[in-house]
Amino acid sequence: SVAEGVETEGQLAWLRAHGCEIVQGYLFSKPVDPAIFEDLLAKEATKC
Repeated sequence: SVAEGVETEGQLAWLRAHGCEIVQGYLFSKPVDPAIFEDLLAKEATKC
């Protein structure tokens, strides 16, 4: 399952401590336009 709405490091730590590995929320990024998301995804893919 996916934890949605993660906004703080404390929330993330609690989720990780309880076995949740898939999270999303403002802690990582505010909503972005699909075209911008594609650019961000492409940039991150080159880091792997």
